Amino acid sequence: WFFVVITVLVIGYAIYYLATHPHLNIWKQLALLLIISGGIGNFIDRLRLAYVIDMVHLDFVDFAIFNVADSYLTVGVILLVICLWKEEDYGN
Repeated sequence: WFFVVITVLVIGYAIYYLATHPHLNIWKQLALLLIISGGIGNFIDRLRLAYVIDMVHLDFVDFAIFNVADSYLTVGVILLVICLWKEEDYGN
């Protein structure tokens, strides 16, 4: 249940932030939407099955098995970190 609670809090805050900040740049909007989408995808699996289905396995590379939602979350978080880092550099 820990991951369910964390997921609900993160998705809720991301939606709240998007709703209350309508003039975000496109990159920050994309980052938040990817985080929301990935979180919802994993959340549905957790509620329905009590675990997340990992379905992508790359045989040609020794890498962890993952799913599309994990990819969305990873890209969204990396993009958000870059956006926040650039804001800090420019003082926006």
